[in-house]
Amino acid sequence: MNFHLALVYKCPADECFREVMLTVGVALHRLGHTVTWGDNLFRTDGTNIVFCFWRNPHAAPPNSIIYNLEPIVPERVADGRVPLQELRRFPVWDYSPQNVAELRSHGICATCVPIGYVPELTRIKPQKEDLDVFLYGALTERRITVIQTLGALGLKVFASQSVYGAKRDALIARARVVLNLHSESAIRALETVRISYLLANQRAIVTELNEGDDFPEAYRGGLFDSSYQGLVDTTLLALGDDDQRRNVAQRGFELFSQLDECEILQSVIGENTCAA
Repeated sequence: MNFHLALVYKCPADECFREVMLTVGVALHRLGHTVTWGDNLFRTDGTNIVFCFWRNPHAAPPNSIIYNLEPIVPERVADGRVPLQELRRFPVWDYSPQNVAELRSHGICATCVPIGYVPELTRIKPQKEDLDVFLYGALTERRITVIQTLGALGLKVFASQSVYGAKRDALIARARVVLNLHSESAIRALETVRISYLLANQRAIVTELNEGDDFPEAYRGGLFDSSYQGLVDTTLLALGDDDQRRNVAQRGFELFSQLDECEILQSVIGENTCAA
């Protein structure tokens, strides 16, 4: 089969989807499919797999699968990042079971396609860890609050919503802990796009995990998790024990590397994407 991976690209923030595209493309190629790539380009032959669809939901042709990587919350629906009406025209892949259930409740043909591992994801070279905590992503108020609290405790912290590619990877390598938390309190899906890349590179992660959150059991034991209220204490705990931090990071890599992306895609390609 022919697949074309299309990123609907508008601004540098859309670079955050590159690693997922790499994962899908490498796995499809290993499965024997023809794979092409392009930003803001679509093909009439084969199947387009579209990332960042919401940037231009009228651009994708009928022969497309939409890979939704946005949490399904009212705020994202209201601002158009989850365009429900337009999504009804396509089969949709989504990384989160909770997202899939919500999409189906709106009459959307959605299938859970978790983000898996390919060896090409493991590419961040070790560096001297001279940074205590690194956070990347949108700097919303609830994220800034945690970062400022950690900084006030004397930790060396760095947060950015505008660093991508090699510069981001260098900061990840320098950080003893990479912090992950929801940008909005209503979100219940784990930020798997970010987490999967960190796990693939054996980084120590402290992540927000509240009651009712959608957390892949396959990750259990491979990162430090805490409610929002406990994130500061959990970060201090992770920083205070070098051996434990490295052991958890190693365990996270071992767990994630067992989630073979080829097996994941092979199980959904050609199947009825609306099957339970």
